[in-house]
Amino acid sequence: MNDIYKLNKPSGQPMATRNVDSIAFQANIKDDWLDRLITSMYIVLTGTLFSISLAVLLGFNS
Repeated sequence: MNDIYKLNKPSGQPMATRNVDSIAFQANIKDDWLDRLITSMYIVLTGTLFSISLAVLLGFNS
């Protein structure tokens, strides 16, 4: 039987290493959801207030 792994030598390095840039990028992603939430709420609130103001100015009655 031919063992294809017999030439493997331990390097002493962990199997999975993580780059510092990827760690910083993941930290930014974790904080970005709050920024997107605030921006979305601001856009919805602005649109609602604009619609109500326009309706009042044009004299629409509900």
